[in-house]
Amino acid sequence: MPPFAGGVPLALLRYSGVASWPTELTESPAQGLTFLTAFYWDRDDASRAWSKRFFEQHKRMPTSAQAAVYSAIRHYLRAVEAAALTSLGP
Repeated sequence: MPPFAGGVPLALLRYSGVASWPTELTESPAQGLTFLTAFYWDRDDASRAWSKRFFEQHKRMPTSAQAAVYSAIRHYLRAVEAAALTSLGP
């Protein structure tokens, strides 16, 4: 990783709404920078399997924002199921 000012390495947090980086970020001066992201479709077997199902339906790979929304809704629905809630009424 190339150093930033004073020899300190720089890591950038990737904006979650970007499906893929624009080509201008792959050219110098961004060469060699480390980018952090909460989700990457090819990280492991589970992310590849979920991303494949997403791709079959949407014809593109998911962004980290889409994966986060899916995860949040799935977590909520599992909590509702575990609490045996069927309605929000009295």
